Amino acid sequence: MRANSHLRRAWSKVTNTRFLTLLIAIGTLATAFVAYRTANDSHEQVQLLARQVAFNSSETRPFLRLKPDISAGKLLRVDLDVRSLGRIPARLIAYDMMIQVGHKVIPPKGGTFNTGDVLYTDQPGLAIFQTLTDEQEEPFIRGAEPIIASGCAVYGSITGDDARRWKVSVAYRFDSARELPIGLFANEIEVTPGTDKCDASTLYAERASQLKIYPQREAR
Repeated sequence: MRANSHLRRAWSKVTNTRFLTLLIAIGTLATAFVAYRTANDSHEQVQLLARQVAFNSSETRPFLRLKPDISAGKLLRVDLDVRSLGRIPARLIAYDMMIQVGHKVIPPKGGTFNTGDVLYTDQPGLAIFQTLTDEQEEPFIRGAEPIIASGCAVYGSITGDDARRWKVSVAYRFDSARELPIGLFANEIEVTPGTDKCDASTLYAERASQLKIYPQREAR
């Protein structure tokens, strides 16, 4: 009889509405927790995959660096050095340079340099230069105006089935009272596969859009 009484009391608890509601709530929470962990793990896996794809993409593309410089001689000469920094060689499509002395823009000579040269990391690279006239260099020599040297390059991969191309642009400021130049901006974008020109005359507007203001002359 006692056994039957215990069974009846146990069955009454199981069939109790509140008890059943509690069991259902616990089950629902457990299911939601498992679903959350699964979704969170999936999100992390997607992020990891995206990082791996980005890393692999960077490992299979070239990188170029542009660095303007000034050398003193009978007349000042402004150089634009183009070097490969990537693990794979770069095919240089086009490059150009623009020079400003103060607010005066010195038009590029010869326009875009179109070339198919392949640049390797262990090689010196390429360079173009422009020699300033006495009149052009005079404000810089006497410390009245800085020289702004800007450059751009369009390049791609040496792999035949890789049609991607990139454009890198830089601008540096040189002051006669400073030993080292000041980097004003550096920008790189992916361009359409057919891009084969790099117009240095557009670099002023590109730099202005990045800086919003023309570099102010230092107070003397």
